[in-house]
Amino acid sequence: MAPQFPRGRTGSAGVEPRQALRPAATASRLSGAADHPAGAAAGDDVDRHGSPEIGRGTRTINVTKPRASRPEVVKATPVPEVAVLLPSPLGSLGLKARGKVIVELTIVPTRSQRRRYETFHDAKRSDFLDETLGRLSEYFAGARRNLDLAFDLEPARLDPFTRTVLEAVTEIPYGETRTYQKLAASIGAIDRYRLVRAALMNNPLPILVPCHRVVPRRSGPGSYIAGTRKKKWLLEMEAARQREG
Repeated sequence: MAPQFPRGRTGSAGVEPRQALRPAATASRLSGAADHPAGAAAGDDVDRHGSPEIGRGTRTINVTKPRASRPEVVKATPVPEVAVLLPSPLGSLGLKARGKVIVELTIVPTRSQRRRYETFHDAKRSDFLDETLGRLSEYFAGARRNLDLAFDLEPARLDPFTRTVLEAVTEIPYGETRTYQKLAASIGAIDRYRLVRAALMNNPLPILVPCHRVVPRRSGPGSYIAGTRKKKWLLEMEAARQREG
């Protein structure tokens, strides 16, 4: 009688026989239904659940948003500049302005400086020039104490100390004076009063920035950017109008 071996094993070698393919798996591979589910053509990609992947094998259309239009560049209108000689009791005044702002005032320009200016009669007339000449004329006649003309020290590119000194000068009232020492003390530089005097000699806007109202502690009007005689004339004119009230 032949010996009995355990089920599932073959022969004495003990090698497990190859299991037969299950009918369902065999049928699936033979038919290809698992690779190409219903509704999917051969060659289409499918996901692990048998659904076709969307996007593969198709053309993608990129929709680009239109670029926003660039803002229109508006060019700034250049500020008109004038350089004109104005008449005055002190002599010609060389005035430079940008728009309606005075940036330089020279009392009696030198011959070489005069070439940079037009005469008042040759210059293009404007309300600004007429108003400026009118107010200066009233000041020299003693009929106006405040010129009320716009000016700017910035274009002169002054050093900070000189700028501070000149700004302090604008606070001196009409008809009054301050000594160099007192002006220096008002800006916290009592020991630098000699530098204050030098700063006043670099004033680009005399009369508008009334540096003629700063005098020495002793007698005499002291130095002035336009000369001692003109400084004395201005001081006496203002003092006389101040006494008249």
